[in-house]
Amino acid sequence: MPLKLTRTIGQSEATIAIFGPKDAREHYLGSWSLSPLQKNCAPDAKGEHERLTHGVGRTLRSLGVQTAYAPRVGPASAKIVESWQLQECIPLGNVKLFRQHNLDADGVFLDEGEAFVMSAAGCPVIIASGGEHFVAAHAARDSLIDRLFISGMRSRAFVSIVDFIVNRFRARDISPRDISMVMLFSIAPENFEHSPTHPTHGTYNRALIAIADSQWPGSIIRRNGSTYLNLEQVFVSQAHTAGVRKVWVEHTLDSHPGFVQTSVGDNKGKRNLVVVKRSS
Repeated sequence: MPLKLTRTIGQSEATIAIFGPKDAREHYLGSWSLSPLQKNCAPDAKGEHERLTHGVGRTLRSLGVQTAYAPRVGPASAKIVESWQLQECIPLGNVKLFRQHNLDADGVFLDEGEAFVMSAAGCPVIIASGGEHFVAAHAARDSLIDRLFISGMRSRAFVSIVDFIVNRFRARDISPRDISMVMLFSIAPENFEHSPTHPTHGTYNRALIAIADSQWPGSIIRRNGSTYLNLEQVFVSQAHTAGVRKVWVEHTLDSHPGFVQTSVGDNKGKRNLVVVKRSS
């Protein structure tokens, strides 16, 4: 069963929903992965693309959505874009879904009635509101923590998508103290192990653990000889450091077993569908 919420965030109201693999099966889909839509936009395509077009369109209509945006979140770029920058239209019946295949972006500014859509396997969503402005964004680990930052370098202007969001609000004359932020649907820490002795990722994990311990206290959990990363704590710590006063987290996925938290084992290739509609 999907989980649907209504939340007041700053001066705005949002409808937030997450749909799991069981909900996908109602549309004869194995997963909510949006990749087939991203690769093939032909409205008369067959097979998986056609079923996905029908399923996503029907799901968005059930939330009263007519216009939605699905930025290219896979690269975890931490970029926030304007809705007009996503110009490629994918018709989903009487719903229009916009993307831009050559533009990496984690989030987008929304007007009233518009929605943000992503597929995820434990990556949370961030919603930020300040004044009349509203952002919804994908927040993978690499969105929150620039991978090169772990080795003492930078691949982008800011380490975290949180700082990107605050910067974009500042450009609209919105102070951090007037921004409200919430994170939802994060992978639970116990499902996000970062072993310092991992044969492939151990070097990166050790560097990440050291930086997280020093910069985002409480974000590294050590239990029974294992080490885990708490994305929610990273987010809260980063938002507070950026000057955001009203920040909170909700609905970690460990309390909702019907949703995918990892893309390994039995869940390999499976995705949840996350929709954020700005209602006001």
